[in-house]
Amino acid sequence: MRKGQTVSYERLNRALRHVQGVLEELGIYDKLDHVEVHWCELPQLSVPAARGFFTHGDQGFFGRLVGYDAGHIFIPKIVPLQLWRQNRGSLRGLLLHEYAHAVAYYYPAIVAGRMFSSTFGGPYGWQVHRGEQPKEACVSAYAMTSPAENFAETVEFWITNRLNSRIKGVHPMLARKFRFVASVITRLQSASRAR
Repeated sequence: MRKGQTVSYERLNRALRHVQGVLEELGIYDKLDHVEVHWCELPQLSVPAARGFFTHGDQGFFGRLVGYDAGHIFIPKIVPLQLWRQNRGSLRGLLLHEYAHAVAYYYPAIVAGRMFSSTFGGPYGWQVHRGEQPKEACVSAYAMTSPAENFAETVEFWITNRLNSRIKGVHPMLARKFRFVASVITRLQSASRAR
């Protein structure tokens, strides 16, 4: 998306169809086809910095009141804290990122555990990294904020770049994350939904 653009319903649906096709190509869309993607026309003041978000668990009274059902993706038309400078980056990348959160939510046995914690710097639900996560071991600055965001950013990057050389010759910790993501995709292809 170009800087300054808001997300229209039509633009979201075009990006969503593309992302669903990519997930289908990977052989995992049928495991995620129950995840709803909602376009939010009104500013989402409860999450004013969010370019998009996935809802985990009970959203409380306000969340239920505005329809934030757990287990779904929400993409706001505008990001309130960005005002006229709307800059979301790739809408397709954002959707892949949120689908990665859906994988962790619906398939915790595949994502959670000791291997996840040692690879991404802590358990999925932690808000900060336990161990050192050097800049070279993360695909973005946002990946450095928490293990969950590290995972989601890494999934988006791996899916987007899996067929080119951008995932080769990287920091050993990042290469380990890419191997973890590839194993999650492989395991997801034959998984049944846990929730």
